[in-house]
Amino acid sequence: MSAPTKGVLVNDVDRLILEAWEKLGPKIMGDAEELQRRLARPRSRLFSRPQRGWCLCIRASDRRITPMDWIITPEHAMDVDHPEHPYEPIEHEVTIGPHGLRKCCRPVRTDSWGELVEDVAKQLGVNKKSGVMRARWAGVFIERPVKGLGGRHGRHPVPLIHSWDALDPSGPMFRKPEQLWVSVWEWLADRLPDDFEQTVVRRPMWRKKSGRGSRNQNSEVRSRMKTRVSTPAPSPRPSPPSTGARGKRCGIWKRCSSGGGGGFVRRARNK
Repeated sequence: MSAPTKGVLVNDVDRLILEAWEKLGPKIMGDAEELQRRLARPRSRLFSRPQRGWCLCIRASDRRITPMDWIITPEHAMDVDHPEHPYEPIEHEVTIGPHGLRKCCRPVRTDSWGELVEDVAKQLGVNKKSGVMRARWAGVFIERPVKGLGGRHGRHPVPLIHSWDALDPSGPMFRKPEQLWVSVWEWLADRLPDDFEQTVVRRPMWRKKSGRGSRNQNSEVRSRMKTRVSTPAPSPRPSPPSTGARGKRCGIWKRCSSGGGGGFVRRARNK
């Protein structure tokens, strides 16, 4: 297959496809097994659904889904202090609108100087402690420890994290799609029509945590009981000897090793 003739308009995607075919075309056409494998590729799972860069995605557990930007029915569904469902959220409906999607699906950019972990987690809609931990371990962020930042004195310095790339709040490890689809993905939320609306049902689900039992949809905590052998509490250590009016001790304390007591006994001192 030759390159396009003069006067034919092609975009960057068409040009890359034609260049790849010029390199791999003769090899593919000369191998029957490779040709059959390539012909079966359009029926695979990757090509049977839209590409990630063409879709607007939002996590059901996104912490930015609140009644302030979304229509939640009932409104108190996520309030764990409500008398109708104490200590647990309940199943509810969320009406997805353009305003909420534009806020939650736009790329997140961090300051090059670095930001606190909890501030970045709030922008991404995840837990401030464990939400970005896996991404930090995977090297998505660049970290810079600062000791005593903001008056936080402790054993470990305060980490500041940032990323040179735009972050996808709903992507795996917050990584953006492939470079080929970045130009489409970054502005996809702004192209959403103003009259778009869809209602979905969100149901709380609980996952099992190791070492802390399990929790189901009814929020029943099943703790793992461990048998412990009770041991008698050690006898309290007697208070130090009192002092007299002149600051002199009225007695001395001596450790007694005889009799198996191993405690302290008081012996009077002659004044």
